[in-house]
Amino acid sequence: MDLPSLPILTIPVPAVFANAGLVGLEPFYKIQTLPPKKPQMVDNEVNTVGVYYTCYLAMHYMRQNPVKGGQIIITSSAAGIYPSYSIPLYTASKHAVVGFMRCLAPVLLREGIRVNATLPGAVKTPFMSEEGWAAFPESMFTTLDNIVGGVNKLLDDPDASGVALEISQGNYYPRPQHEWSDEAQKLICTAAGKFDPDTML
Repeated sequence: MDLPSLPILTIPVPAVFANAGLVGLEPFYKIQTLPPKKPQMVDNEVNTVGVYYTCYLAMHYMRQNPVKGGQIIITSSAAGIYPSYSIPLYTASKHAVVGFMRCLAPVLLREGIRVNATLPGAVKTPFMSEEGWAAFPESMFTTLDNIVGGVNKLLDDPDASGVALEISQGNYYPRPQHEWSDEAQKLICTAAGKFDPDTML
């Protein structure tokens, strides 16, 4: 993407949905011949780098809005807070965007931009065969309507910022970040909330 060549938008950008989700098809644990070939990184390229670009551009254009502010909602996954053992690269990519969201949220809130994330449970997609999905009861899946309901909750709540909203079937669970282990960790990590965005100091 050639960022300097992007067009100048003349309409407000009130909300952006950074929705990216792809599972690499090559098993990470596969036994390889020596030397092992480079593993696929498509999970990271789509699920994290794609989200980073989207949020970067959303932040830029929301700063041009006549009335400053906006909303960014990032698609993570239940695999963003739980281990999904068979797909470690996907799990890592979805953990990454939860951490990314939690960094952006308090900083961009100062400019009126609210950043949140949805963490859907299992959704029937073409990433797995029908035979694979058949191993699970239909009642266990999270539907598109369930996800839309979660997105609407975040959009409609003026106080929602930094929320990681787990969506399992029709249930919604805001998942807080871990408690700080001690004051030293809190001081070092939250110092990022005090820096000047232009100088990084």
